[in-house]
Amino acid sequence: ALRPAFAMMSDAFAHYHRRSPRSNVCRIATIASFASQFLVPRVPEFRSLHPDVEIEFITSIRLIDLEREEADIAVRYGLGQYKGLVSTQLVKGVLAPVCSPVLLSRHGPDLHTLLVSARRIQTAGYNEWRDWSVQAGVDLETTSPAYVIEDFLVAIKGLVTGQGLALLPKILVSDQIASGELVQFSPIPLEVEHTYHTAHTAASARRPFVQDVVNWLQASAAHLN
Repeated sequence: ALRPAFAMMSDAFAHYHRRSPRSNVCRIATIASFASQFLVPRVPEFRSLHPDVEIEFITSIRLIDLEREEADIAVRYGLGQYKGLVSTQLVKGVLAPVCSPVLLSRHGPDLHTLLVSARRIQTAGYNEWRDWSVQAGVDLETTSPAYVIEDFLVAIKGLVTGQGLALLPKILVSDQIASGELVQFSPIPLEVEHTYHTAHTAASARRPFVQDVVNWLQASAAHLN
């Protein structure tokens, strides 16, 4: 019964070991969906700009304590109100209506037919589809009930494999829209209050490479605003 707990403790100590103050490693704490969809594809660009700085990712759904744990920067999804931290909005809160091109060609392009024929994936507890339907001027009463996937990465996998429609943060799916792996089934996005923010302590900001990483994140996301 205790073995899993000791294993977690051992992993935590290994993951958050103390570093030299002169370390050139910048650790970014975030959730796996943001790391895989936005950060990792852009790491080569950062390395070309800052070859002397190494980036490490701490991916967890747990809210990392930046005051106590060995992370320099966090990228968080929320309202940006984090007590004791310097927080900056990374992008505007925009949910893009997306699906696979195969699904759209099979059931579209008529929006009503698409919504009746294809299953909706809901990722937010407050039901983002209800808000979007009001903004888009469509009736969802005659459509199939949405099924809930409260994980952006799992929802994206469902979309890519043609399992439905979703409203997802644009920053997470921008690369796949550009490549044609996903398409927007409607030109009407949904603006929301929740979005991604960079957060760090005032002490972390005094490390030159931390500001370099924050500036790079802001510049990389700027074209999505």
